[in-house]
Amino acid sequence: WNIKHRVDYNSAYSLENYEDYSEVLTWNAVETPTQSTGRALGKTETTTPLVNFPSIVTLTSVTEAELIMFLKTLLTCKSYGAETRIRGEMSNYLLGIVGGYEELLTPLELNLELNAREWRHNPEKAVKETLEAYREYAAFRTK
Repeated sequence: WNIKHRVDYNSAYSLENYEDYSEVLTWNAVETPTQSTGRALGKTETTTPLVNFPSIVTLTSVTEAELIMFLKTLLTCKSYGAETRIRGEMSNYLLGIVGGYEELLTPLELNLELNAREWRHNPEKAVKETLEAYREYAAFRTK
């Protein structure tokens, strides 16, 4: 097994309203030989800074060494972007670790719970309360 096949990244949903963080940037194409701008305009939708996207990452059957390696990689990641010319800067914050036999909480449920608990005042407390509430749904609550 390769650890890449045992790491599952789920979708992340913004805690802020879409209208508050979405921004459309217009760009003009540059002709390579002359380095002058042409008439080809394009638009790119971007996310404004300081938007929070809580995410859930599931690790399957990892060893202690793999867990440490993954956490170190996650916490040192400073950029994102699938396109070669568009990159964004970011910071990851670890607010909770849960061990279990099944995945109890989806990213959408986490997002809804955090918004219901007024996460801005104390995000750590909101995550802890959410995880404790969902623990009741676990098949093996005591393990």
